[in-house]
Amino acid sequence: MLWNDKLKLLIDSQQLTPSKLGKLTNISVNTIKSWLVSRESAKFRTLSQRDFNYIQSVVLMNQVSSDQDREHLISDNTFSVEYHLKNGLECLTEHLNNAGSMDSREVKNILENFNCAYQDICLANELIREYFLAIKTHRLQQKNKDNEPREQARVHLENQ
Repeated sequence: MLWNDKLKLLIDSQQLTPSKLGKLTNISVNTIKSWLVSRESAKFRTLSQRDFNYIQSVVLMNQVSSDQDREHLISDNTFSVEYHLKNGLECLTEHLNNAGSMDSREVKNILENFNCAYQDICLANELIREYFLAIKTHRLQQKNKDNEPREQARVHLENQ
């Protein structure tokens, strides 16, 4: 199953349209449509695993309302990074000690672990930048709005 097919299932299960998905993810509607068209179409584009994971994560993040739930979703990715890095480093250490006996399958396994870790950490960092910066900015704006009447009253009293 292509990642494009998984995207179709995600869109159907969440009752999204390409337009709604584009607004959630800041991905062009035309790009989303190119992932959804038939493989035979000249407009068809293959969706990468990384793009699918990003889209799926954004959809999930928009379904939860508390910061704690968002942090939990992001921590799933960071724990995955830790797991892949730990496995990769253990394999690398073991095989570097026996460098002469390393075959191509072992090298491929090590590289796959590090690649998975890289993909996961990139996704986690992207989500952190987008969501937690937006949350902090929103809270700061709310705090400033809440303090605005007090500040105006203080300035008024000082001017009298």
